Amino acid sequence: MATLSKSLVKKLEKEGRIPSGSKKKKPAYQKKVRNFSEEKREINFIIPGNPIGKPRMSQRDKWQKRERVENYRAWCDKARLMAPRNLPTNPDKIWIRSFIALSKGLKPREKELRFGKPHRIKPDADNLCKSVMDALWKEDSGAWDTRSVKYWEDEGGPRMEVTVEVF
Repeated sequence: MATLSKSLVKKLEKEGRIPSGSKKKKPAYQKKVRNFSEEKREINFIIPGNPIGKPRMSQRDKWQKRERVENYRAWCDKARLMAPRNLPTNPDKIWIRSFIALSKGLKPREKELRFGKPHRIKPDADNLCKSVMDALWKEDSGAWDTRSVKYWEDEGGPRMEVTVEVF
C-alpha cells in the first residue's frame, strides 16, 4: 500500500480536499480486534452423586410428596451447596458433563463394556442440563450456549462436571 508524501499531504490540505492535521485511517485488517479470551471468566465445579434429571412437576407437588420430586429437590440443595459462592447471576455459557452410575444388576462383563462410554438411555441430556440451570439460577435465559453430554461413570464415580463462562 502506497503512502502519501508529506508535500502531497500539505498540498491536499491547502486545497481543502483533506482536513488539516488529519491522520490516515488504518485499513480494517490492521485494526485491533477485541479478544474475548482475555475478558472471559471460567468457573469449574463438580456436583458429586448420581445426576438427576428434572421431573415433570405440577401444582400438586407442593402438598403431595412424590418420591421423585423429593429426590430432585434434595439433589438441587446439594448442587447449591457444591456451587462456588462467586457464581455469576447471568451466565453466558454452561457446559455440563454427566457421569451416571452403572446399574447394580449388570453383569461384570456388561459393566466393563459400558465403563466411561456414552450413555444413551434415560435421563435425557436436556433434562440433566435443565436440572442444573434451574437449581443454580433464578433466571437462566441469558445463557446462549448450553451443552450437555452424558457418560456412564468412570474412575471418578457418578457426578456432574459443570463449566460456567461469563464474558
